Amino acid sequence: MPVSKEILIGCKNFNPTCQELVYKHFYGYLLSIGTRYIEEINDVKLVVNESFFKSFTKIAQYDLAIPFEIWLRRIMINNCIDFLRKNKKEKFKVSLSEGPYELASQQMTTISFAEMQIENNHLDALLQKVPENSRKVFYLFAIEGYSHKEIGQLLEINEGTSKWHVNNARKILKELLGDYVKKNQINSYAK
Repeated sequence: MPVSKEILIGCKNFNPTCQELVYKHFYGYLLSIGTRYIEEINDVKLVVNESFFKSFTKIAQYDLAIPFEIWLRRIMINNCIDFLRKNKKEKFKVSLSEGPYELASQQMTTISFAEMQIENNHLDALLQKVPENSRKVFYLFAIEGYSHKEIGQLLEINEGTSKWHVNNARKILKELLGDYVKKNQINSYAK
């Protein structure tokens, strides 16, 4: 998914052609990130465009040694969180339907999604059963790879609260995964 250094240098020089190429290249990527956090597609598109605007206006801060998509992803996630903060009524949504995800945290070895061989839509359904705040923190920690300190700053909560939410989500997911496996083992024997 990387774009050439020449295009990024063009963006640093505010070249509109290079900016358009970056926009077209990463639009779908940012849209998929936004739909995991925000339900209304028009709101997601708004946040995507705000993220591109912010990335193009702050591109002087971008270090070419860092993969651009990582820098852009961070901007998008921060903008999604800002949007959710401003619109408290907005429901938080976690979606894993775009493909398989590796857990960013080694602490999640007690729940091995690969061993469970759960399809993404089943995992998505299980995650939706986790309380909203715990689901949000779990997603940022386990999937996105944010530290508890970063989550605390982003969501304006204590580090300890972030840890509690991850543990709560982990506990609920372990129970749900156990029930899911038992149910599917029974169903496979019945066939």
